[in-house]
Amino acid sequence: MNLIVLFLEIIIATLSLIYMYKKYKNEGIYLFIVISVIILSIMSTKLIELFNFNVNLDLVLNSLLFISTTILVHKKGPEEVKKIITIILITSLMLFTTSIIVTLITNSKINSVSNISFNHIFDFRTRNYLAFIISLFISLWINSTIYHQIRQIKNKIWISNTLSIIISSFIECILFVLIAYLFKVHILTVIQLILTRYIIKVVLCISGTKLIYLLNDINNH
Repeated sequence: MNLIVLFLEIIIATLSLIYMYKKYKNEGIYLFIVISVIILSIMSTKLIELFNFNVNLDLVLNSLLFISTTILVHKKGPEEVKKIITIILITSLMLFTTSIIVTLITNSKINSVSNISFNHIFDFRTRNYLAFIISLFISLWINSTIYHQIRQIKNKIWISNTLSIIISSFIECILFVLIAYLFKVHILTVIQLILTRYIIKVVLCISGTKLIYLLNDINNH
């Protein structure tokens, strides 16, 4: 069942990115990034089972976030990363501040069940949240820098995307899992989380190379 849901998430998220880009061009990609960061802030705290392995729920949108950034860097150059990271930082700070405010406000006694459910939406695990933000900032910068440098040497999108993803995803997976779970779960579980996350993310991001070509063709037309 989890696999089916993830496939549906891939389809919906991919179609959303394509629609936003066709409708609003680069602004559509920035809109997708902002929406993704908000959703990922919540999804990154949840673990699911996939093929009897523990996997964080954020992998699909996280991979599409990297692909979105790659598209912008491909079109505008590596300097665009500063703008992307700034937008992600502002979105993250607003979301984190909102979560703190929500947890500090006293609930009304009326409709208490809904109030509790609402609070849980913003009840972030600070360690997981920091893991998501730190690993995202560092790996996005590395991914974009490597992509641009390889693209200057080998003017092939698939080569640049594959090599940059292999390197940056490894760093992202190590940072995220170590910050979020080290000394919290058994070391073997930490290793399994890193390897499983890395394999799935690399597969998703490399598969997304076709999406980069597609959006690039849309722009050229």
